[in-house]
Amino acid sequence: MITAARGSTPDGRRDGAPGVRDPGSNGPGISGPANSSTTRGKLHEELGVLVLALLFLVLPALVRSTPRGPVHLESAEILPARIHINRAPWYEWTLLPGIGEARARNIVEYRQEHGEFKRIDDLLQVPRMPPRWVETAREHLHVERGGE
Repeated sequence: MITAARGSTPDGRRDGAPGVRDPGSNGPGISGPANSSTTRGKLHEELGVLVLALLFLVLPALVRSTPRGPVHLESAEILPARIHINRAPWYEWTLLPGIGEARARNIVEYRQEHGEFKRIDDLLQVPRMPPRWVETAREHLHVERGGE
């Protein structure tokens, strides 16, 4: 009859011997088969989340890839923005380059006091209006009655 040595398990392994590990366990104090399936379940769950994340992030980028074939550029004439000098409120004047709020309000006040402008060059009568600005802004200005 074979008996187990003192301090060993019935199958002959020593209890608590350093470096000796139960082949079914996943570490100290953890039972093997029950914990192994739980760990695998968590691993599968994490992999599933990873795969879904990749599908949501990578797949749309692949679907929306750059179309193949030649690129055709269309040319269109772009007209400059124009304001009517007799109807524009002060804030529309500020959209033009070189016109701040003070100058814009000055133009509108002059127009209210002296009447409508007959031509674009009449803007030169507005106090502190630089003549050079009138020439550079001419393409953005419009006068309805026989003006420029």
